[in-house]
Amino acid sequence: MKPVTHIVLLQFTPEVTETDRQEVAIKIQGLKDDCVHPQTGKRYMLSMKAGMDMSIEGSQRDITHAFVSKFSTTDDRDYFVQEDLVHMALVKAVKSKLRKVQVVDFIEGDFI
Repeated sequence: MKPVTHIVLLQFTPEVTETDRQEVAIKIQGLKDDCVHPQTGKRYMLSMKAGMDMSIEGSQRDITHAFVSKFSTTDDRDYFVQEDLVHMALVKAVKSKLRKVQVVDFIEGDFI
């Protein structure tokens, strides 16, 4: 099975400070190390890349930050999104700081 790429794009609410944005970004990046699968007792996120938008194209539609993680299987991605308590707690904690969230997942090379 091919790996699943999980992309999360964020726009923070205007009142969120630069310090708060940095703190949220660090916590999201930390999910790679903090999320452990209960059946294996091991970390299951293959990678996490993140950063602030710096595109010159002007098509961001107010999205400011991107987080790209990779999972070995759709089952691992599904567990992360639907069941992982560490992930769910972080989502709950930062939800009020976000104006917009966009998520796209894909398997490389699958177009149909």
